[in-house]
Amino acid sequence: MSTQSPEEIFDREMKPLGGRLDPDIFNPNVARIFENHRQRAEKWIFDVKSNYLPAMPVVHFDFINNPELNAIAFAADGHEFIGIYAGTIIIILGLFRRMLADSTILMDVGNVHMETEKPPLNANWEPDANQLSLLEADISSPKDAVRRAHAHLLAELAIDFLISHEHAHLSNGHIALIQKITGSPFMTELGWDKSKNPSNITFQTLEMDADCDAVAQGLAKVFGRIRDVVNVREDWQSFYQKPEDALHTWLFSIFSLFRLFGSGHYDVDKLDSDNHPPAPMRQLMIFATVHEILGKQGYSELQDNLREIIPTVIREVETAFSQITGYKVDVDGLRDATSTQAQAHVTHILAHWKIIRPELLPLSRSNLAP
Repeated sequence: MSTQSPEEIFDREMKPLGGRLDPDIFNPNVARIFENHRQRAEKWIFDVKSNYLPAMPVVHFDFINNPELNAIAFAADGHEFIGIYAGTIIIILGLFRRMLADSTILMDVGNVHMETEKPPLNANWEPDANQLSLLEADISSPKDAVRRAHAHLLAELAIDFLISHEHAHLSNGHIALIQKITGSPFMTELGWDKSKNPSNITFQTLEMDADCDAVAQGLAKVFGRIRDVVNVREDWQSFYQKPEDALHTWLFSIFSLFRLFGSGHYDVDKLDSDNHPPAPMRQLMIFATVHEILGKQGYSELQDNLREIIPTVIREVETAFSQITGYKVDVDGLRDATSTQAQAHVTHILAHWKIIRPELLPLSRSNLAP
């Protein structure tokens, strides 16, 4: 057993990616944002262990000094870790603040007349390594307090999804399985990594399972806040007055998160070639998971409302990204995800879950999906 502290182990293992973040490198306002997200993540991890997964060891959460958009789950020296790249916080919060500061985006939220129409960020904007200006530019942006609160809520929901997703890689035995197969106990959300590349369909199936867990966690938070709205942060309470509005907000956040992961055409004949399903396919699988969970929990009316909520969310997010980038609305990837080949690939992933689930059972500390 290592004599190093979890913080030292995290820094050591993440050195190739930038090491452990010292938030003091930022100005006080940005450092405070990171500290708030750290405290929220640690509280959530503690609550999950205490109330639902007592067999889980303590999971250590920290930020990686890397300006890109990514997250990682890993194990080392008898400890388990979730790492979020610093750029992830900067990009996600900066994106939603930029959206709500534009008078042409989500026009039914707050007093849109306090905002102005913004020009595109640049001719070919992508989430990349230099987004700190989005976060540092104007701490009071958007100008309208309701829109500013909405931007912060959207960012929280997206970051929560990522943390829940990475936690599922640990709690459901994914990391232990990958280590057993490859000897490398690491999984990242984008790109890769140190793996010796087991079957890509195995990786994709584990990603689907982690997404399903994160959806369940996200919806549990939505309905928990609806039931106990008086204890929700005061400037967020208005977003939880109606179940359909709260669900719309959550779906807008998560669809936007995956929109950052990519869009556009992909080769549906080569879906087995990557270790993550294309982002648009994951978006549609998430919609299907939401529909299934609503049905199982008795929210039949809300389940029916998805027929209107989902197309609205897609239109709103794509319009927002078009306004930010200057490019036309892009739903080509979603069209690809509805193709016969893509649907057959989803069936392949679901069938593969039945194959790997028995291998995960002795490694899991949670209740795996049947």
